[in-house]
Amino acid sequence: MPSINPHIGTGERGNCLIGPCLPFGLVKIGPDIRYPQPNSGYRPGKPIIGFSHTHIAGTGGAARYGNIRIMPLAKPPRQIPVPPFYCLPATNSHWSIPTSENASLGEYRCQFKNGISVALTCTRHVGIHRYHFPQGSNPQLLLDISAILQAGTAPAGQAPYAEDWELEGCCRAAEVCIADAHTLYGWAEHQGGWGHLERNRVYFYLRSRTAFLNEGIVNQDGVQKSRTGSGSLLRTLLSFSSKTVELEVGISFHSIDQAKHAVENESAGRDFASIREDARKAWQPWIQRIEVEGGNLDQQTFLKTSLLRLFTQPVDLRGDGGSGLTDICCLWDSIRNANSLQHLIAPEFSADLMNSLLDNADSSGWLPDAHLAGHTGYQQSGCCAEILFSEAARKGVAGVDYRRALLACQRNAETPSPDPRYYGRYLDDYEQLGYLTTNVPKGAVNRHIEYSYQDWCIARLAEHLGQPDMMKHFDTKARRLWNLWHPEKRLFLPRDPSGDWIPVEEPETQSWDGWNDPYAYESSLAHWSFCGLHDITGLIERHGSPKAFSHHLDGFLARHPKIEKETRMILPHLYAFAGRPDRTAHMVANSLRENYLNHPDGMPDDEDMGCQSAYYICNSIGLYPIYGQTLYSLVPPVFEKSLLHYGESGKELEIRRKGEGSAIQSIRINGRTLESTLIEHQAIEDGGILEITVS
Repeated sequence: MPSINPHIGTGERGNCLIGPCLPFGLVKIGPDIRYPQPNSGYRPGKPIIGFSHTHIAGTGGAARYGNIRIMPLAKPPRQIPVPPFYCLPATNSHWSIPTSENASLGEYRCQFKNGISVALTCTRHVGIHRYHFPQGSNPQLLLDISAILQAGTAPAGQAPYAEDWELEGCCRAAEVCIADAHTLYGWAEHQGGWGHLERNRVYFYLRSRTAFLNEGIVNQDGVQKSRTGSGSLLRTLLSFSSKTVELEVGISFHSIDQAKHAVENESAGRDFASIREDARKAWQPWIQRIEVEGGNLDQQTFLKTSLLRLFTQPVDLRGDGGSGLTDICCLWDSIRNANSLQHLIAPEFSADLMNSLLDNADSSGWLPDAHLAGHTGYQQSGCCAEILFSEAARKGVAGVDYRRALLACQRNAETPSPDPRYYGRYLDDYEQLGYLTTNVPKGAVNRHIEYSYQDWCIARLAEHLGQPDMMKHFDTKARRLWNLWHPEKRLFLPRDPSGDWIPVEEPETQSWDGWNDPYAYESSLAHWSFCGLHDITGLIERHGSPKAFSHHLDGFLARHPKIEKETRMILPHLYAFAGRPDRTAHMVANSLRENYLNHPDGMPDDEDMGCQSAYYICNSIGLYPIYGQTLYSLVPPVFEKSLLHYGESGKELEIRRKGEGSAIQSIRINGRTLESTLIEHQAIEDGGILEITVS
């Protein structure tokens, strides 16, 4: 039987969480390694410095969270005369590399060389710790209240390689109060990490089921002879007589009272095993949205684990005194495929996400593309919420006021922005000249391409809602796409405000810090030149013919075979528009076989808000969405049968693979034969049976 394997994607690529969490839960408890740390906090085989309660799942960039970190020690910590005063033993850091380690659905376990064993589980807002210390030890817990992950993007004393949205995080202030021999509580305020420079607080309420004997508090000034403490470098040391220590740690972004409420109402002194079992049960409705037969055990395990990743983020704050979702980081990633898959198998979640975005737009005036730790984050291009709303409306996702959404999209697209890095668009040249010029500091060409696609999506939403004037207005703007097309070079290329083309010597080359490139963000100009998705027919015609386009795509992918990056995942499916679905099938099969494997290094890139997971899921079941549209590209499924449950609607789609092979011979949907591997959502919106015969 397939099982969830949280080890997948925790290696050098993927940045996935190894520790437990609940679907969209605030607490994401797990191990943090020694500096430098990824956003997930963890890499296998590295020394662990503690177990913290908050993490971002699967993204790169400057790290966030890793807050309220606890480390078990078998003897008192090393004390030094300078901050942080209480330190981990320095003689041999390898003692904290786990000698054994196991992660499963709802639980993380490890054991250290010094004999300490660790078990972690959680509820939505409470981290549950169980530590067992060996005989002869002096049980200690070092609680780092001001802890925050640091990815090493900007070494101390040096300027960051990006801007303020990429600064290393730090603790600005913290407080702790030891209430009694079982309880302490407090908060920490942090600044920095990917996305923005706004400050955010994390509150905690810790209840130990075993009384602690002695305690000590240190801050940046040294040891505090008090049961309270404050400062920007705040740690607490607890010692115990018992060899088994169990903790409940409530976490809130709202208040200490809310963190205490979580402990009293979610864990409430229940035993470790029952909390772990409840965590596993909480996941079942989500990981059963797709059931498969066939394939091998590794493929089934990867798919099930991918469903776990798909519903790990964002964080639902409605149980924490909030009203919506945060840690959306960011739509620019998830829109490539994850949101499309969620529209199909979790439409209720999609509605929650969109309503949260609309509430943000009402309060701030702008639809966010990213929202982290309660604040609007950096948008890597325009706001992809415009694509999200348009696609969801045309696919029939219920529970959203799409007229309200259309007005928010229009406002986002046409209101002058005080800071287009975070809100709205760079509008001056786009409106006056019809294209983004080199006046735009970063990604001028890809932003132009994406703005025009977002305009096309707004036009389709207006058309769906019966507003022809707005439809025509945004359709006209969408045709600006071709204003940066160089007909001789057959590429989208930069132009200055006077209209002159800017020479680009190597349009297929991307600098190592592609997020700072003046013309193309995170991929080359040659790659972005395939991404005019709202006029793929026009793109093919500009290459001369479908055959010429396929030949051009062949050459590009032969030179640049990595398609497992969010902006490139669509490339193999473009063959289908040129009449070569066999090339699509071939490339997808190779990609899945070579790059998605059941081990820690089994993911080819950052997981990115479900993007890698959805890429595997959709391609492996044979149904890949063209984002922003109502089209799917069909490929030979990995599995003999896939059963998709359409959320809580009761509708189901069964995808059957008949035969063996890598080429599609025929397609039938509910008994009707299809002539193309590109199918409309309407064909499957009510479920049924999709038969794909291969040979």
